[in-house]
Amino acid sequence: LKIESYSWGYNQLNTYLVQLLKDKKPEVSFETNYQFLEDIKKESLDRAKENDLESASILLIYDNSMYDLATFWLFHRRLVYQGWPTITADVYLENDLEFWKTQGIKDFYFFKIIDKTMLLQPDASGLDAVESLAEKLSDINPEIIKRPDGHDVFAVYYWQ
Repeated sequence: LKIESYSWGYNQLNTYLVQLLKDKKPEVSFETNYQFLEDIKKESLDRAKENDLESASILLIYDNSMYDLATFWLFHRRLVYQGWPTITADVYLENDLEFWKTQGIKDFYFFKIIDKTMLLQPDASGLDAVESLAEKLSDINPEIIKRPDGHDVFAVYYWQ
């Protein structure tokens, strides 16, 4: 029960994302594979337009080795229910920065796990992409997200 109720830092990451996307709507949105998801996303984008939210061209890039339920709650729901473009580090690295800019993206946020106890599988194949992207961003001083006990759990890299 202690492990199940432990505050791993995902709530703090969610709070960060809520603040980042507050009062904004996606200027760019990627197409999903299913029509019912497109319908949900379209309704959300229509509501955002009606509420006159500020447009932002943000791409959310997350660590491949994050737990599936965490990625679903933190990132995939924002893709489906708000239309925010969301990808993994390995998908980002399949193309260069200029490609993503031609897609209309201006602001990039990469969310990397820095506490190895948070990894889905410490030897996961996706770690190569995560470490490669972090290396490319080594000149950026990331913002650190801490869990309630003050331990560093996520690094957030931002670039344009």
